[in-house]
Amino acid sequence: MLDPHPFRSQRVPCKGPRGKLMSESYDDQIHPSHYRNLTYPPPLSGSYEALDLDKSWLTAAERYGPYGLGEEEEDYTGSRVDWSTVNWADLQNACAESNHERLPDAYAFDHGRPRFAYRNRSWKEKWLPSSLTSPKINPRPETEKYHRSAIVIRTWSTYKYTPEDMWNLRSLVAETTLATGGEYAVFLLVDVKDQEAGIFTDPEAYDRVLREAVPPELQDIAVLFDDSLLDSWYPNVVEHLAIMQIMQPFQIFAQFYPEFDHYWQLEVDSRFLGHTGNMLDKLSDFARNEPRKQARERASWAYMADYHGSYDDFFNTIDNVLDGDSSVWGPIDIHDIDPIGPKPPVDDPREDHFSWGVGEDADLILLNTLEDASRDEDWLFKGWQHGFSMGTKLPIFVSVVAQGRASWNLLNAVHHAQAHAGMRIPSEATLPSFALWHGLKISGIPLPVYQWPARERHEMEFALNGGGLDAFPDGIANGPARYRGSSMGFFTNGMTWQWWTTLPEDLANPWYINEVDNPILPDMLLNEGGHLYAPNIIIHPRKTNGKKPKHYGQEDDSEEE
Repeated sequence: MLDPHPFRSQRVPCKGPRGKLMSESYDDQIHPSHYRNLTYPPPLSGSYEALDLDKSWLTAAERYGPYGLGEEEEDYTGSRVDWSTVNWADLQNACAESNHERLPDAYAFDHGRPRFAYRNRSWKEKWLPSSLTSPKINPRPETEKYHRSAIVIRTWSTYKYTPEDMWNLRSLVAETTLATGGEYAVFLLVDVKDQEAGIFTDPEAYDRVLREAVPPELQDIAVLFDDSLLDSWYPNVVEHLAIMQIMQPFQIFAQFYPEFDHYWQLEVDSRFLGHTGNMLDKLSDFARNEPRKQARERASWAYMADYHGSYDDFFNTIDNVLDGDSSVWGPIDIHDIDPIGPKPPVDDPREDHFSWGVGEDADLILLNTLEDASRDEDWLFKGWQHGFSMGTKLPIFVSVVAQGRASWNLLNAVHHAQAHAGMRIPSEATLPSFALWHGLKISGIPLPVYQWPARERHEMEFALNGGGLDAFPDGIANGPARYRGSSMGFFTNGMTWQWWTTLPEDLANPWYINEVDNPILPDMLLNEGGHLYAPNIIIHPRKTNGKKPKHYGQEDDSEEE
């Protein structure tokens, strides 16, 4: 039988923070339980089966014990680490070097030396990638691959790193870069709030802010930016606030750190409650194996097995509704850009038997549903656009929660549109819209998401999708509660993965302290043998800094970031 992942099978093991090979060090690994005699809790939406995700369980001690949780306790069973001696840049560099034959062009961390520079080449004619300044997009061909993905963790200079934050960030590096033979590289992208710090005019100021803002073991993987950098590169976009242009630092990062095929953007308040690298690999595999045909339609749905059957049933029903057609087939013409995506192999999508795009890495992996802004009456940013000749007729696509994966080609295309043409649309619309305008491959992931307290499933099926698969002749879902500004947006509270929701706190608080005698526990937690176990999911937001989500009716007495 052919190896479906020949590149992965050649991974050379890397050393972890205990100085041992990760593959041979029991204390550097997490060890999930499976309890196959118990029924795994069914998520509200998404699918473990479709993604081939492990239905595993972990206590907080099992999840984060290798990264420092509980090591001050006498009964800690692992070998302790002097974290003050750990340098995550050095460990990632050593890992890439061990895998040099597989990754000959791997990026090497340079002990905190920044690449970012102003458009006018500050810092004495500092090197700038040619892709930054050329008005031509010049996409990379499919054959030009680095076989690496960057993981970009968004944080800010006034962030206070708690022990929980450190356990989380250590786990991200260990379970992605070090556990995969260097196929990932983890960075902190730090938003410097002091606009007078002068980090791009004075190297000493940059170093000072870096030391003040980032814990020592993470400083060499941190990259600082501020609004002046964004204004330098995107002066005609005018707005640089995260709520409007959160992708700008991400775009700039891809330009200055081009040695990757793809870039995961994650927020510092996200938590993987299972093995991070395994999950990211599975999400990437799903997206790679998904065909382009009807991807836009599938991505619009919150897949719910209770109503849609198996994922194959869901897939086939959409095809039947569309009679083999597809609303997106190549680039969506908006007149103002020259698409960089490939031409469809046939003119009529009905002649394609779901073969186009299979085996092709997705340019955009979405972790939430894809929406058409024109169908969202409550969209907060209607009319906020500039640089497009179609005006209000511009087709805009939205996916809330600015976390997911984008290809270098996609980020490069957006950079050029903003830097050279001054085009702008809101944050949550930027990547989905440009991907579809350019004819790039998108994939909506059926990510398992739980809700607690749970509403009736039939209510949520309507709230999230607007009805059954046969309710929309064009195959595109349109639930009234999907968008955060919707008058029915409260239906999405209490979910494990949303832009602002209470369940991550309700789940994490008792789980971290193993509060088995708590009479009110989220029902996706497993209380077994005196331990609380969490399922293999991603949660967001889990706040250790600033304002926390509140249940409806609670007063908000915390402070904003």
